[in-house]
Amino acid sequence: MSNPQALLQSLTDEYQSLQTGLHIYLYLIYASYVSISAMSHASSPLLPYNLTNAVQTRQRLEAQQQENLGVQKEFKTLKDDANVFKLVGPVLLKQDKDEAVAAVNGRLEFIGGEI
Repeated sequence: MSNPQALLQSLTDEYQSLQTGLHIYLYLIYASYVSISAMSHASSPLLPYNLTNAVQTRQRLEAQQQENLGVQKEFKTLKDDANVFKLVGPVLLKQDKDEAVAAVNGRLEFIGGEI
């Protein structure tokens, strides 16, 4: 059996390194929180709400990004003469494949910039 003192010391060192990592993580969250709140120009009582809003917005943008990446991947599998349709309200409208690809690429670029 190993030395209990050495085992306790190694566990203490591991705990301190985890604690340091946690402090860094919390600092990064706080820094993001401060930068988001500075951008929103809101008063102090609204800061948690603005942070929640920012997180929800980021999640929504990431979901849209994943959807558009899926569409982009599907476009790569289509033949050049394939029919592409765009849903506008309850109606499917035929769209040129090059226009659709350009629209998806533009959306991905915009979403990437927003994230």
